[in-house]
Amino acid sequence: AYLVRMGNGHEIFVRDLGGLRALTESKTLKRDLTWSSDGRTLAFSEISPYTPVSERRNPVAWSIVHMVVHDGGITVGQGTHPIILSANAILAITPEGIQSLNASAGGVSPTTLVRTPVAPDPGGAFAATADGELVAWTNPADHSLQIFQRAEEKYYLPLILKKDFSPSSLIFSPDGSTLLFMLYRNDTSEFNALRIEDGTVSSLGSVPGYALLTAWIYEK
Repeated sequence: AYLVRMGNGHEIFVRDLGGLRALTESKTLKRDLTWSSDGRTLAFSEISPYTPVSERRNPVAWSIVHMVVHDGGITVGQGTHPIILSANAILAITPEGIQSLNASAGGVSPTTLVRTPVAPDPGGAFAATADGELVAWTNPADHSLQIFQRAEEKYYLPLILKKDFSPSSLIFSPDGSTLLFMLYRNDTSEFNALRIEDGTVSSLGSVPGYALLTAWIYEK
């Protein structure tokens, strides 16, 4: 799936065996497209194109939509960076911090997993492992890199803190053993790998300009 600018907003298009088709006609600004592991649903964040630029940095101004590809979408909460964990759970950055949202919007209140006294920046970085056992983000209070691990009661506890790094983009390896993060400094994107086992960081090189981490795929 990908975004196409149409008028003042974006629409989502998907290419499948039936060819290219539009999934939305909502005329809103959209971002954070993410698929479920089975490819049947996707989630994204959207906002009215008429929202003042100054308000777009407030996560409460954004709505999170969960959409069945061959059906329609429903709004499940406010925030950005949705990550679909299961048919019933979506992780997201919300005004409260990191929350688990009910993907079916059946009246179930969100569960706050990591609370922050400072409103998160929708432009910050966020990532989770496929099973949701680990999450990582750029702390909105001091912009440090933080990694949390799920506890038995389903809440998250701090695991790794790196105050010297303020990532612009994050992604976990498919097996959850490594976090790849990007630092944007002096018009250069610097790539680094952090081992979850011991917290060591290795530099992987850099490229000019701004780069965004979108997927980690093992080559066979």
